[in-house]
Amino acid sequence: MQISVGHPLLPLEEAVSLSEDRLDGMGSSHLVAGRCEFEDEIIKNLDHEVEGGRGDEEYKHLFESILLKHCRINQHLEKQGETFVALVTGLLARLLDYRTVMNDENQAHSMSCTVNLLNFYKDIDREEMYIRYLYKLRDLHLFYENFTEAAFTLLLHAKLLKWADDQFASHIQDFQGFQTQRQLKENLYNKIIEYFDKGKMWEEAIHLCKELAEQYEMQVFDYELLSETLQRQAKFYEKIMNVLRPKPDYFAIGYNGQSFPTFIRVRISFYFAKECALFSLRVKDAL
Repeated sequence: MQISVGHPLLPLEEAVSLSEDRLDGMGSSHLVAGRCEFEDEIIKNLDHEVEGGRGDEEYKHLFESILLKHCRINQHLEKQGETFVALVTGLLARLLDYRTVMNDENQAHSMSCTVNLLNFYKDIDREEMYIRYLYKLRDLHLFYENFTEAAFTLLLHAKLLKWADDQFASHIQDFQGFQTQRQLKENLYNKIIEYFDKGKMWEEAIHLCKELAEQYEMQVFDYELLSETLQRQAKFYEKIMNVLRPKPDYFAIGYNGQSFPTFIRVRISFYFAKECALFSLRVKDAL
């Protein structure tokens, strides 16, 4: 099939050609780094193009054939080319699913597609994209007022950071106003504590308060922040003692049958019921 000038695959094919040219001009000592750069360019371009509204099933098949062609004619890409093509074709399928449900009112579908993508990026060690979709998932949880889930989602990013004055990696420079990993991690912990407070998961908030308090007392010697954190922690203990919380309910829903989208089919999802939420309404929403 011939690709016209206006075809949505053209920008991606140009990116492949440019990456090939760079690899051809590299010495052998730089080929491994060059190949990683090539793969990163393809993945970022693919994510950008699909999110921008381009691509469908035809796109996916053409994309696979074009990338295979370029890998097979370039000696630097041929060896691991087919493995990489299979990887990015799987990514494309997930991106198309994600775009399909991006504005879907069905909470379960939106969550499932977002989780599929962030786990995919985690598995292939693309931290920048993994973090990007962590925040998309966090935003979804906040939209549905799932504050506890939003807290645990943001905690996944915080755990990637160190309590150190190291500079950010280049791919997380978007967090303006913070110079070091310690500053960003501290900021994230405070947000997470706020989310746990709103979700009435004060035990989890206390764990993070203790970790912050240890940093203020033993590492940075900021006794003013230590005092504020301990007072905050004490209030959470008071809430645990004085605020009546309904016993949390959990339930599981299985998605079996061809009528379900592929991204949730043959899967069991576990749900945390909100306070006073009717089980039947949650089941209806999940379906």
